[in-house]
Amino acid sequence: MIRLKKAIMYPYRCIETTQELDLSKNIIALVGRNEAGKTSALELLAKSNYYNTESGRFHFDEQADFPRRKRRELLAAKKAPPATVLTYEVTGELLEEIHREMILPEQKAEFCRMTDYVGAHQVIDNGFTYDAYAFWETYTSQKAPELMGMHKELATLHTKEDFERFSVKVSAVLGKPEQTVLKKVGRFFDNPHNWDNPINEYVFRTWLLPNIPRFLYYDECFMLPSEICLEQLENRSQTPDGQTVCAFLALTGLDVKAILNAEDLSVFQADLEIAQAELSDSFLQVWTGNSDLRIELGLSRKIVTPQQKKGLFRKKVPPVYETTLQIQIKDVHSMISLPLTSRSKGFQWFFSFWVWFEAIKKTERTPFVFLLDEPGLHLHEDAQKNLLDFLQKLSETYQIMYTTHSPFLLENSRQSVYRLVNGENGTVITVT
Repeated sequence: MIRLKKAIMYPYRCIETTQELDLSKNIIALVGRNEAGKTSALELLAKSNYYNTESGRFHFDEQADFPRRKRRELLAAKKAPPATVLTYEVTGELLEEIHREMILPEQKAEFCRMTDYVGAHQVIDNGFTYDAYAFWETYTSQKAPELMGMHKELATLHTKEDFERFSVKVSAVLGKPEQTVLKKVGRFFDNPHNWDNPINEYVFRTWLLPNIPRFLYYDECFMLPSEICLEQLENRSQTPDGQTVCAFLALTGLDVKAILNAEDLSVFQADLEIAQAELSDSFLQVWTGNSDLRIELGLSRKIVTPQQKKGLFRKKVPPVYETTLQIQIKDVHSMISLPLTSRSKGFQWFFSFWVWFEAIKKTERTPFVFLLDEPGLHLHEDAQKNLLDFLQKLSETYQIMYTTHSPFLLENSRQSVYRLVNGENGTVITVT
């Protein structure tokens, strides 16, 4: 796997000087007064490598994001200024797979990638670099003995075109077994990023780039509504709450297309009952505040436009329907059902975050770093401790960074805590 090891933050909004965070622990808490820059720190990281590239919120904007007092530096710069430099560490099975293919050891099992204000990425310090001659000498002797006499020529090739010309040149003197092996090693020369050393580019493109953790940002904007209009899903899929809505529908397993095309919604009653039972059972494994709560789902449909237009000819038009999925929370002790948005703010936040996380866990395979802005803000002390336990379990698989004002979310000896203070020189970040 690849994990985030260190972050260097360059000027961004209230962060006017370069700041550095050690991210070696899996849980990082950011504390400080209001307007100290905690949310800005999370957003800066999110914009460096957000999981959803179509999200307009998490793209750099020089006009809005670069500190105003450093505006002259931006105007004088000949290229986009840097935003972050992130250091990643490669461990476990991924490192072993690289070793098996490359044979030679890397210089160090980490690399750094810089992101600038136009969102461009550049690897600036790569421990996975190999001497081309040493690599081909070792590779041909251990994995491709049919090509042992060609290691010197292979070490001089840089591009796919170079390799193709070389293949044409030597094919006349090679037998079919040798030609087959030569064709297989052509993968090392694709070099679409046009690096000087195609071997290094191959390792980065094949093994490192697909496994770089992406950031997921979560705040109150992602809260799940009580009613979901199924006809409007496509229009709101990129909004924060719309993403949570899509996540919830994925968890239910309901066939939205079939529901929209159905004339009788009652045929989906069994599907709704199965979904609400499974969701209730899963949620109560992490929510211990009230074990009497159950999730209830319902479907309804209404006509939102009249069947006839007003006017001289009163031309008939087909009706336009609105199909709604309702989410209610029932207390089986009091036998009272309320819409989700009528429950406490703390419960709404926890439930929405759980939905969002569970859906991502089931549908995405790329590693993530969770960025949580004020998690559990409305939760009671006991529920905040419950949330901290939940985050601790998540941290066994994911790295987590969150902002908080609550002392109850700092009661974990295995987390790092950074304090942010906004002074004359902007936000300064120090470890506590």
